[in-house]
Amino acid sequence: KQILDAAGVRGGLIVHIGCKDGKLIATLAAGGRFVVQGLSENPGTVAAARQQVRSAAKYGQVSVAVFDGEHLPYVEELVNLLVSQDLGKVPMDEVMRVLAPNGVAYVKKNGKWSKTTKPRPKEIDDWTHYLYDGRGTAVSDDLLAGHPRGLRWTGGPYWARSHEHTASMNAMVSAAGRVFYVMDEGPTDSIQLPGENFLTARDAFNGVVLWKRPLRDWCNALYPLKSGPGWLPRRLVAMGDRVYLAPGVGQDLLCLDAATGKVIRKYAGTAGTFELIVSDGVIFAAVDPEGKAVDYRQQHPNCWKERDRASRRWGWKRDMPARVVKAIQAESGKLLWKHKTPAAPMTLAADGKRVCFYDGSAVVALDRSTGKELWQADVADMRLIGTGYAGPRLILCKDRVVFSPMGSIFAISIETGKVLWSVKGKPRSGHLSLEDFYVLGDRIWVLQRGNQGAFTTYSLADGKKLAEYRNPIKSFYIHQRCHPGRATRKYLLPPIMGTTVYDMENDKWFNNHWVRGGCIYGMMPANGMIYATPHACACYYQSKLNGFNAVAPKPQPAEAPPADKRLVKGPAYGKCGEPVEYPASAWPAFRHDNARSGYVRTDVPAEVGRAWEKKIGTKLSQPVVAGGKLLVSAIDEHTIYALDAESGKEIWHFIAGGRVDSPPTIHAGMAIFGCANGYVYALRADDGKLAWKFQAAPNDRKLISYGQAESVWPLSGSVLIQDGKLYCVAGRSMFLDGGLRMVILNPRTGELIWENVMDGKVPGTKKSLPDLMMGKHMPVAQPDILSSDGRWVYMKSQTFTMDGKRLRVRPQRPDTQYDQEVHLFSPITFLDDSWHQRTYWIYGRAAGEGWAEFQLPPKRVPCGRIMCIDEKNAYAYARDLELLCNTSVSEYRLYSAGKHPTRKVGIPRLEGKWVKGKYPTDRKNLLAGHTVDWKQLAKQPKDKLSALDYNWINEEPEIMAKAMVLANDRLFVAGPRDVVDEKKMWGRSNEDSFRQKMQEQAQWLKGKHGGLMQVFSKKDGKKLTQHKLDCLPAFDGLIAASGRLYMVTTDGKVVCFGK
Repeated sequence: KQILDAAGVRGGLIVHIGCKDGKLIATLAAGGRFVVQGLSENPGTVAAARQQVRSAAKYGQVSVAVFDGEHLPYVEELVNLLVSQDLGKVPMDEVMRVLAPNGVAYVKKNGKWSKTTKPRPKEIDDWTHYLYDGRGTAVSDDLLAGHPRGLRWTGGPYWARSHEHTASMNAMVSAAGRVFYVMDEGPTDSIQLPGENFLTARDAFNGVVLWKRPLRDWCNALYPLKSGPGWLPRRLVAMGDRVYLAPGVGQDLLCLDAATGKVIRKYAGTAGTFELIVSDGVIFAAVDPEGKAVDYRQQHPNCWKERDRASRRWGWKRDMPARVVKAIQAESGKLLWKHKTPAAPMTLAADGKRVCFYDGSAVVALDRSTGKELWQADVADMRLIGTGYAGPRLILCKDRVVFSPMGSIFAISIETGKVLWSVKGKPRSGHLSLEDFYVLGDRIWVLQRGNQGAFTTYSLADGKKLAEYRNPIKSFYIHQRCHPGRATRKYLLPPIMGTTVYDMENDKWFNNHWVRGGCIYGMMPANGMIYATPHACACYYQSKLNGFNAVAPKPQPAEAPPADKRLVKGPAYGKCGEPVEYPASAWPAFRHDNARSGYVRTDVPAEVGRAWEKKIGTKLSQPVVAGGKLLVSAIDEHTIYALDAESGKEIWHFIAGGRVDSPPTIHAGMAIFGCANGYVYALRADDGKLAWKFQAAPNDRKLISYGQAESVWPLSGSVLIQDGKLYCVAGRSMFLDGGLRMVILNPRTGELIWENVMDGKVPGTKKSLPDLMMGKHMPVAQPDILSSDGRWVYMKSQTFTMDGKRLRVRPQRPDTQYDQEVHLFSPITFLDDSWHQRTYWIYGRAAGEGWAEFQLPPKRVPCGRIMCIDEKNAYAYARDLELLCNTSVSEYRLYSAGKHPTRKVGIPRLEGKWVKGKYPTDRKNLLAGHTVDWKQLAKQPKDKLSALDYNWINEEPEIMAKAMVLANDRLFVAGPRDVVDEKKMWGRSNEDSFRQKMQEQAQWLKGKHGGLMQVFSKKDGKKLTQHKLDCLPAFDGLIAASGRLYMVTTDGKVVCFGK
């Protein structure tokens, strides 16, 4: 506490150089607002400190790492507080490199403590309002934010909740080194489940969560797609150490302490505020005193019809009961004045003298001190502003007000209200979102919907059209993303299929289709970075970033040292015994084998009792079992546990240098795994002693990932060992920080056999990966757990030769599902447990990506949320086929089908007009045409919805299959009870019975009622028995080995079932 008080740091990342006492750094994490990492040059000291932190039950949030004593293992501007009693060989320049702006170095030298604060660079800027500032400019003064080349931090949620309903990320701003946002973090399993809205504060430079505040009645989560309401982001503002929030229906405006989230004051009489800005210490709030909660419920299964209906029904109308603009002194809460007016959304703006807005026919200016009207400028009549369009643009700049409703521009004298000039036929932008419209210097920049997102410019002085700036990079384009772009003084950031960067000074364009923001809000340039918010988009989803990401223009150096410098030999090196061939009844690797089949050749009786239980108490990976031992990773605690498979007693544990997200592979007397610190570890399976570790990452640089320090180039825990070679992939994206590295090692010795660096370029050419785009498909660029069929190695749908080279780089069409290279894969990752609406596993060759196409593979090859594959058949828990595309209903079936369908069906073309299938050509093999009306699809014959050869189908499973294993002739399925038929409940969201049922389902999903395990005959799907479970299984957390079942639970237990 003395250190924290002296440094004055109130949250974020703390680094302690010269750490010797794990208990000391554990105390620094008190309060939950800090992530702490200790550094030492001595591996023995690190090992002892790790055990001390572990004993304090803090490991993960607090960790200890080895470093070289000279170079700090962090990306630039990451650390909020660096503490050291002796910097040793670490130069102060290196300390300042890793300190975040306004970060503190608290260092002891010559017996005295000194405090050094890193100044905030003048080149970076805040983003305090939805449209940057109170003047509505949407243009930042940040000179660094722009190109996304290096990742600074990443966090969750991994997905927004739904593409078909209200976007999850509703508002975001940044001030004083913090980011604040409002997001629905409710379950992604189904949008029908209750929403969970939070106002969250993160450190802007490392993403550490500082505080969260739940919000009730923020908005209706079921409001339909692409219909907003587009003005939701205008309910949040941050200025310095204050946050201003309109929290929900019937609730007054709040002023919060930015550091803690505590309420400083409420502003009486402001319930119903739908927009606010803050200017020079005054809050200007647009208030609807009679505002009520949107009582939307679905009426038509066609989501587009619902979009149009809702946008009109709840849009802004000029003849609504009059709204009020209020001016309130921010610090005292005193009401300065109020003005009755039907102020239109997105138009409230203020400068040092006046407040302006649009009232449906005129732009109005009020004296900001008194509220008296200064002038009115008649412009355009608008009686309705739909909730999807969001509203016209109004910008205060220089000596004029620039107003742009729909296809027009008006320039108005800011002093007199005289219309100086107007333009008709202005290009439109926005895809059911706010338009991209900027004033930069003496020009107005207007984005076009067509022409690959070209810009048209007009003279601010007289409105004359000046020029058109077109992107010369030709690529697939359907529409801009469903959110507005942003701008800085240096770059325009239009949302063209991703995030395009236009360098105005050098007239250069850069397409980045692999990174985007969520619908409605989009992205935010601030603090020298671009903040990419969670989305629900299926375009390019084998290549695009997911989650919440802060990307910077500078990548980390990615040149690796010589191989011998990357290999560390441990005390068990060469002493792990002779290779052992494990029996077919063992489970030595993730999902049993290299094909990741989830199928084991062992008999497990249907009636099984609990043999033993071991509580570890934290998030666990799937286990592996071989040689009498069960190995499991305590993921967030960086710890591998070895338990006796017969009794559950702990044999040993090993603390690694970072998260291990999936289980080790048991091979040749060793437990071998990848780690989030960028290393591959090999432990002697008998006692957990280190045999070797190899640095797969090119160097030791860390960032913050989901609240912990991780390498810029992490690895999945489960490595692939095939034919005497170990395969793994380090990195997060081919487009960031030098890309991904496919590393092939000798598993016995840890020696490097070969390494393939895969970046954003097409190998052997000057082309970039996006040059090979095919519609909404891009070359695979994101990593996952590898698999193999013995002939090829696979990463998602990407095929590699056995020497680690890509067989082809160009993406595959979704009609190339048959014949060779068929394998089980996830287009996202095997470890994604979110059950996002547009994702599933595939037993085939290619993913269907983008709108409409993501629903194609399940109709042609076996697909499901979770699957098992045996010699002939696939077993899957999968969404009903009529519910795949653009529906909000989630209902499932359990089925078995031949894994190689005899009926092979093509797909419509990827681009242009939809056409009938091309493979084969006979009409009897065609499937039903595409539609978003699930009720119409449900009327189709079954053979028009699927080409699979079904063995059996359980149309109404009683259980939601979160875990599943196939053991010889029995299929074991575990998960929460399915208590809601969403097809029957559809359209009843306003009813109490709906809310009660959905709340009950949410409780089951959270494990409040335990779970169920059911056993089925794999031959005919007959249910053999059912078991009640005390706890829910973790996703894919059920395995079988040697006649027993082993399950890991969501509350951190390992449970053995057997006799």
